[in-house]
Amino acid sequence: DYSAVFEPGDYGGRWGLDANMVSLSRSEGPDMRRLSSTVSWSQPYYAPSGEVFTATAMVRADGYWSDNVSQSMVPGSTDGANMTGRVLPVVALDWRYPMVRDAGRMRQLVEPIVMGVISPYGGNRSDIPNEDSVSFEFDETNLFSLSRFPGYDRWDGGPKLNYGVRMAAYGESSGHVEFLAGQSLRAKTDDTFTEASGLRDQFSDYVGRLTVSPGRYIQLVDRVRLAQNGNLDVRRHEMGATLGTTTNNFTVSYADLRLSACN
Repeated sequence: DYSAVFEPGDYGGRWGLDANMVSLSRSEGPDMRRLSSTVSWSQPYYAPSGEVFTATAMVRADGYWSDNVSQSMVPGSTDGANMTGRVLPVVALDWRYPMVRDAGRMRQLVEPIVMGVISPYGGNRSDIPNEDSVSFEFDETNLFSLSRFPGYDRWDGGPKLNYGVRMAAYGESSGHVEFLAGQSLRAKTDDTFTEASGLRDQFSDYVGRLTVSPGRYIQLVDRVRLAQNGNLDVRRHEMGATLGTTTNNFTVSYADLRLSACN
């Protein structure tokens, strides 16, 4: 892996470059080689009203070479070697309006967030192997990502609108409480995702996180994903507590994964 972020220009825009190369060999089954390169540009704008706009443009190119592939594994391929590639362009606009006020010895924050993403459909053809995006989970950490998949082999394409709100309260010392919740809306359903993923339908499941830190050495986190149906069924629930510093700590956690995308 290689990643570089260049110095900002006169107006604050930044260029980024990412590259990835993989060579995977098996004693039995298909071998895979992948070369991926991404060029991105991001431009922030801070409005006098306090609104924050960030425009992003990105182009990614992937090349694949698979060996020991059979037609039964990859329909349309020939027995032996298979070569393919793709180009994935994306443009996005992120809008945030952080509203902050002081209330006694506490500082409060309310920040609505809306992100529009435009990219073409497709990119997940059957002749592209899936080695690094098999395990997938939709949560608040990738709600505002350009692609929700953790790896390169699968792509989250199509127009979509991500929206949510972040609220927080910070004390004069290290104590704070933070809440984040949101949802994603896509132009049409996408069968790239499974039914259990929470992203297949036009409206995604609701995701959220509550963080409570009474002091410097303790943090409690509760994360949840709720079905977008009227019953708000719990699809995934995680709770955790951390005691100690960043260098020495003890963590205990609980996760209910019965209806997660891993099933």
